[in-house]
Amino acid sequence: METEDELKLGKVGTFRFTVSTFRELLAKQDGRCYVTGRKITGINADAELIKPIPKNGELKKENVCLIIDSVRDLKRYHTMKEIYEIALDIVKVYEEKAKNQKQPSKNT
Repeated sequence: METEDELKLGKVGTFRFTVSTFRELLAKQDGRCYVTGRKITGINADAELIKPIPKNGELKKENVCLIIDSVRDLKRYHTMKEIYEIALDIVKVYEEKAKNQKQPSKNT
């Protein structure tokens, strides 16, 4: 019989994240964040699923990556393709705002 939590979350596995898991992932990722490529430190490190549970991901060692904590929520709910698309949108908005700031106002 499934527990209420299993019914809510689905069966996600019984993987346990340990210090050795952290070290293995850190070596595998060359000490870099899976999403940004920025350096992972003991202060900014976090772990998330490569394929998030809402996207039918499973809680398995092969599906875990290290990230910097500032992108935790983004990685928690989105695939890398979705994050890439979001990043493109951010760049477009940033460039448009920068372009508008460089143009002289019509009142001068």
